Amino acid sequence: MFRSCSPGGGTVLAMALLVTAMGVPTVHSQSPLQVGYGMISSDDAPLPVATALFAFRNEEGVLVTEAGVAAVQPIGRGRIFVDGQIPTGLALANPSGNDLVASLTLRDAAGNMVDEAQLQLLAGRHTARFASDLFGPLGEDFIGSLTFDTGAAEGVGALTIRQGTNRHGEPLFANLPVAELGDEQAPTGSPLKLFFPQIGAGGILSTQILLINPTSETLSGEIQLTGLGHHNPMPFVSTTERRSTGHV
Repeated sequence: MFRSCSPGGGTVLAMALLVTAMGVPTVHSQSPLQVGYGMISSDDAPLPVATALFAFRNEEGVLVTEAGVAAVQPIGRGRIFVDGQIPTGLALANPSGNDLVASLTLRDAAGNMVDEAQLQLLAGRHTARFASDLFGPLGEDFIGSLTFDTGAAEGVGALTIRQGTNRHGEPLFANLPVAELGDEQAPTGSPLKLFFPQIGAGGILSTQILLINPTSETLSGEIQLTGLGHHNPMPFVSTTERRSTGHV
C-alpha cells in the first residue's frame, strides 16, 4: 500500500494505491496553477520505481514539452550542473518538520568559487529558484556547478530544472539528476561503469553528456560511444577535458 501526498502550506491530496505491474495516478489541470511536491510512502518494502511526468500544452492544446521527474531519496548535500545559456534552477522539497537553511556555492567549470548564498527551506515546504535568481545574471558563456549543503541528516529532495524556449517563445523543460555529495574520497578498486541506454547525433539531433564530480578529488576515466551493431564506435565531434576540483 502506497500513499502519495504533497504536505505543507496548502491542500493535501492523498491517494491509496495498490501497485501490481504498474500504477498511474494522475493530477489533472488546476486553476489557478499550483506547484508543490509529492511524496510516496510505503507500509512495507520495497518502494516502487517512481517517475512523475509533467507536460505543457499551449492554448491550442498542442503538446509542447513533456519532462520526466524520477523520485529521489532526501540528501543533505548535493551538486547540480548550471548553464548560463539555458536557465537552470534547483528545486528543493523539505519534507521534515524542521526549518532548514541551505548554504549554496556557485563554481565555474574549473571549480573556482564564484559566489555564495543561503536559501531558507521551511518545514514541509517546496521551493524552486533559477541560479540567476540566487546569484544574479550569469552570462550566456557561463558553465559550472551549484552546490547545496543543508547541514541536516534528514536532508531534502532535490532536482535540477532546465527551461529553454522554442521558436514561438514557448517553454521547453528538462530535468537532470542531482549528484549526492557524501564521502569525499574518490572511489577505488575495480573499474566502475555507467550506461546511457540511448544517444543520438546527426542532422538536427544532438546529445550533450554532462559530468559532475561528487568528490573533492580529481576523477579520471573514459567515455565510449557505440553506434548500431556490436562494438561499432561512434566518433566524437569534439572532446573537452576538465580535471579541476568540483568541476562539471
